[in-house]
Amino acid sequence: MSRLMRRYYPDFHRYLVDSSGAFGRITLFGSMASAEELSVIMEEFMAIADTTLTGGARAVPSGYLPMYADIINYVAQSQVRSLALALVLIFVLVWLYIGNPRLALIALACNLFPILVMFGALGWFGIDLDLATASIAAIGLSFCIDDSIHFIHEYWQGRKEGLSREQAQQRTFTRIGSAILVSSFVLFTGYSLMSFSALKTVYLFGALTALMVVAALFAQLVIFPALIQALEK
Repeated sequence: MSRLMRRYYPDFHRYLVDSSGAFGRITLFGSMASAEELSVIMEEFMAIADTTLTGGARAVPSGYLPMYADIINYVAQSQVRSLALALVLIFVLVWLYIGNPRLALIALACNLFPILVMFGALGWFGIDLDLATASIAAIGLSFCIDDSIHFIHEYWQGRKEGLSREQAQQRTFTRIGSAILVSSFVLFTGYSLMSFSALKTVYLFGALTALMVVAALFAQLVIFPALIQALEK
């Protein structure tokens, strides 16, 4: 087949087969798809190639789209591992710092809630996981844990001074509540402005990160006191 193509269609042959005749190229065209859809397409293509090619020939995916699908899949898998490790470290470090496993568990829950809200929004609105959206959880976790540390430290200081749970919570909200509200408002405003971008990646990043800011604030103002009442003695 290669010899016939070289003889009758030399230009076409040079486009598809290299000079040694050992390597050929088949170019597939299609619309842009998500990494998951691309992975399914590549699996179907490889299955067809495995049953069609004979004589030791094999197909190897190459080009931008297979690379893009592999990168997104790698980012998604590494994101799960890194978030799991981060949450474990948060629990351990807060436990070591405060010396109270219940408060460490509360810190873990307060930091997990915004992440669940963000990923829930991705699924609810059918937003694909890409390089931008995959990094939002890690970025959001950075300001979530910052608020949690301030809350838990101030609350635990009050408890060590002999205050009741209610008194310690009231002092915590009085001393640092306004600062967290202001910082959350600034973060929310800044990221919300990105949602007006014409570039889809930018406005999704801004909107979802702003959502995480709101969820983190809710976790500190509502979930934190509720868990304190339920778990802390």
